[in-house]
Amino acid sequence: DEPAFMDDGGFNLRPGMETSISMRKEALDRLGGNYGDCTKNGSEVPVENLYRSKYTQQVCIRSCFQENMIKQCGCAYIFYPLPKNAEFCDYRKHNSWGYCYYKLQDAFSSDHLGCFTKCRKPCSVASYQLSAGYSRWPSVTSQDWIFQMLSRQNNYTINNKRNGVAKLNIFFKELKYKTNSESPSVTMVTLLSNLGSQWSLWFG
Repeated sequence: DEPAFMDDGGFNLRPGMETSISMRKEALDRLGGNYGDCTKNGSEVPVENLYRSKYTQQVCIRSCFQENMIKQCGCAYIFYPLPKNAEFCDYRKHNSWGYCYYKLQDAFSSDHLGCFTKCRKPCSVASYQLSAGYSRWPSVTSQDWIFQMLSRQNNYTINNKRNGVAKLNIFFKELKYKTNSESPSVTMVTLLSNLGSQWSLWFG
């Protein structure tokens, strides 16, 4: 239930190649409250979630940019969700929106818009570490048979054979996953215990 942002982390599939992508899941539990500045579900973050999905920092950052785009440029960026009572940018109606967009991007990158400050990291997050490998596909010995089978299966003729096909494998590198959890180095209990020990040592 999280939107995928290909500009953040994705792979390009090359024609005539077999791409194998291995995944490994990692979970991170951060301490909130008095120990850290994270959010459980984004309810206290002052940015409207335009994606109608669970809170992630990237969802918040893009929603924040869209909010500023509408305020400063008078229209919405077409690749981000459209808020209520707004319209996407159109040169026929907003002839200078392109200049405004690139000016806003510069302010966004230097965090003059405050999006990176407002959008706090989630307290619990699961991520996938990806790695990719490539090999030539199909091989010279099997390519005629593979192209013939693909043509029959999909009922079309592959004109430029090697530039018209690609193979993709996606698999988990291992079935177990790694969890990193933060814990306080000093709690109220350990603090009082240490103070009691020191008091006994010096004034006992």
